[in-house]
Amino acid sequence: MADAKSKIAARARARYEREKILYDEKMARRAEREASGQKRLGKAPKAPDPAPKVQDQINLTDEESRIMPVSGGGFEQSYNAQAAVDDQSMLVVATGVSQAPNDKEQVLPMLETLQAQAAALGPIVPNVLDELPKLIPADFPASVSELIFEGIRRQALRLAAMAES
Repeated sequence: MADAKSKIAARARARYEREKILYDEKMARRAEREASGQKRLGKAPKAPDPAPKVQDQINLTDEESRIMPVSGGGFEQSYNAQAAVDDQSMLVVATGVSQAPNDKEQVLPMLETLQAQAAALGPIVPNVLDELPKLIPADFPASVSELIFEGIRRQALRLAAMAES
């Protein structure tokens, strides 16, 4: 329990430091505005509280997950997963898991991941089915590989038909 309390305190300190930076920026902008003779806009921002808050809680069985809002109302202990799919091949080319409940915060990290993987993935081969046999080990049974390739061909035809409609 002491370990959990120390982790909650650490999480509260990290949250407080983030909030304090934002608060200091707001107060500096406010002071600049007042110094230049401009009218104040609204009430002064409230200083952050260093004490642990409800959102600083910790799950003892899965510390990395967070309580997030779910569709339909309510909250669940969960993660936020993202996937990027190539629109030509319909293959997942990048994935990511985060603790942030807002998807908007995940767009730039996913784009950075895609840019980093572009060199590793190389150009898209127009007819990937022709390239597949080259990837199979020489000692792989031909009867099994033909069944695999036939399934891939059928799926490729279905995906192509879906893309056309």
